[in-house]
Amino acid sequence: MEEQNLHTGDQKERKDFINLDENDANEFNKEWKTKTKCVSEIPRITSQPTRTGHVYGGYPR
Repeated sequence: MEEQNLHTGDQKERKDFINLDENDANEFNKEWKTKTKCVSEIPRITSQPTRTGHVYGGYPR
């Protein structure tokens, strides 16, 4: 979360750790990036009109 002092214009980043020790933050971030990277590679079905009516994984069927 970023905060800005309206009088001086100084900006400061604040990190709130909920149920996480501050010392474990880097390890958590590594694990999060690894696991969410896999999710972003899953093909998605969209409702964009194509010749067949659907797109699966970005390619027309």
